[in-house]
Amino acid sequence: MIAPSRITPPTEDADIWSFGLLCLEVFTGAEPYPSYPDIFVPVLLNNGVIPEHPGATAGSLGPKMWELMQFCWKINPGERPQMSAIQSALRGMLPSRDCAFFVSLKPCAYAYYDGQRSVLGTLGRAC
Repeated sequence: MIAPSRITPPTEDADIWSFGLLCLEVFTGAEPYPSYPDIFVPVLLNNGVIPEHPGATAGSLGPKMWELMQFCWKINPGERPQMSAIQSALRGMLPSRDCAFFVSLKPCAYAYYDGQRSVLGTLGRAC
């Protein structure tokens, strides 16, 4: 999927648009413009058509996340949020956790193949 500003070289503004689309795809498991053939999507973008709310297919997509995604799709690239603002907004949407939760976590185990044998270990940090 291309952001309207992708007609020119890639920019952070185009990345923000794409991030909004990625979020929509994560929540729905579908493409952002499922009712249209791919070849028609650039026409939609050039006409400022943003994705519609996916309704019941959105799973756990809440109103705050939907609003953030819509900000990512502002037609004027200068009106889109900076990634630092997106990060802050996402952190604000996370449930607060008690420190006891983190203390109770066990170290992460991992395994990988080093070309000769399987190696098992722990990261020594909670996950």
